[in-house]
Amino acid sequence: MSDSSMTLRRLLAAIGLVTLLGCLSASDEHAEHHDPPHRPADFVAAVERLQVIQTASSTSEEIPSPHPDGDLQLEAADLLRWLPELAAESDLSREDWNQMYQSTAMIRRQAAQVSLTELSQALASVLPELDRCANSIRSQRLALQPLDASESNLLEEDNQS
Repeated sequence: MSDSSMTLRRLLAAIGLVTLLGCLSASDEHAEHHDPPHRPADFVAAVERLQVIQTASSTSEEIPSPHPDGDLQLEAADLLRWLPELAAESDLSREDWNQMYQSTAMIRRQAAQVSLTELSQALASVLPELDRCANSIRSQRLALQPLDASESNLLEEDNQS
């Protein structure tokens, strides 16, 4: 076997080893990824938490924040930043997602930079749209839930009469 052929084999083996190790470390990193403790399970939960934060802020009520810094404003900023992703993971229609995205664009950019009072006022203006989207998701969830036995019997009785 020639020296160049041997060198080429060693080079390919080294590249393969580096690639394999890179893939393993990437999967280890992914396995160790954890969402922050204040990240909501879904879009509806995020909207509900933003409503609580807005109400507390507008009434100067102090409520605890699960944000690592315990900061309510940073929690709200994170929630707002996550809204597009959480909405995309839901059954929200493309049209509703686009409308939600547009209506929250400015507040998402400024949430961590304004006062809590200003954030509360801005939240009050976008919460009706967010709540409309959350209600749409809630309605879809209800429509997908199987009927329990009593509801099923009532429907059968209605259909027979």
